[in-house]
Amino acid sequence: MTDSLTANQISRSLLAGSVGGTFGCIVGHPFEVIKSRSQLRHNMRYTPFELGFKLIKYEGYKSFYKGLSAPVLMVGFQKAWSFTVNHHLRIMLGLNHKSTINTKDTLGGKIVKDSEKGKTLLAGALTGLLNSLVQNPIDVLKIRLQTKTQASKFRNLPKKKIAKNVAKYTLSNQVVELGRRGIGLKVPGLYRGFLICAIRDTVALMAYFPGFQLGNSYIREHWDCESSPWRRIASIAISGGIAGSLSWTIQLPMDVIKTRIQADKLDNPKYDGVLDTINKSVKKDGYRIFFRGMTPALMRAFPTHCTVFLVYEVIMYTLEQLKDKNRPASI
Repeated sequence: MTDSLTANQISRSLLAGSVGGTFGCIVGHPFEVIKSRSQLRHNMRYTPFELGFKLIKYEGYKSFYKGLSAPVLMVGFQKAWSFTVNHHLRIMLGLNHKSTINTKDTLGGKIVKDSEKGKTLLAGALTGLLNSLVQNPIDVLKIRLQTKTQASKFRNLPKKKIAKNVAKYTLSNQVVELGRRGIGLKVPGLYRGFLICAIRDTVALMAYFPGFQLGNSYIREHWDCESSPWRRIASIAISGGIAGSLSWTIQLPMDVIKTRIQADKLDNPKYDGVLDTINKSVKKDGYRIFFRGMTPALMRAFPTHCTVFLVYEVIMYTLEQLKDKNRPASI
């Protein structure tokens, strides 16, 4: 049905997005660490698999979950925000929305029509722009925690000095330091790289949410998903994975630029804005730098966003069932 977004709907969407985002973050974080490391190294000689083995050798298995504290604490909120914003925008644009798992078609009980595709893309783009307000601080903290505690930086130091250097890059210390530096206009603290982050998220989520909605519509139309609940679940998982992979394929060049800006030194930064970062990166590493990290990014994208959408939709369905016990529980 087409109704306004009530407080009940908001709370359900926030909860489902938060849990889905947290599970997706845990599944995909090891690949995220490899991606960030590969994007920052000049003249990279290792494949993503070789880099993964190097991380295990020099830093141990725990290195794959460096920087996890920031996204686990915050990415749940970010996903809750983005899913709820997209939900609300689609209602504002006249696009119904129900939990995909318990409707015969997507987008509020009907297949996405050709006349709705433009509005679907617009809702995704606006979601991305608003999402960057939350995403940027998360990325800054995550990238700095992932990249600033590399064992290679401290390998030849005494153990006490290693501990002292690594301790500087705890989540709480980074929040305080970046917040303090954020007073100045030149180094905007937790909003370093916001321009490129906003552009990236606008383009990426214009592919992400519509990619899922259109993909799920197509699969359910052509795979007779109404005959089996497992096919509906598979449709959600596959569509979510494809949407995530498509989104990352499009956004990766912008993500490389953003990563370098956000991981830069606070004192005497190497890069001065987006164009300077592009020029210096191309001069040093060539145009291939903009596709560095593609393999781990795509390896991460499919299982991560398969998990996010599947958990989100199952929770939304479950909450709908709990809300209305008179509705048949079968799917």
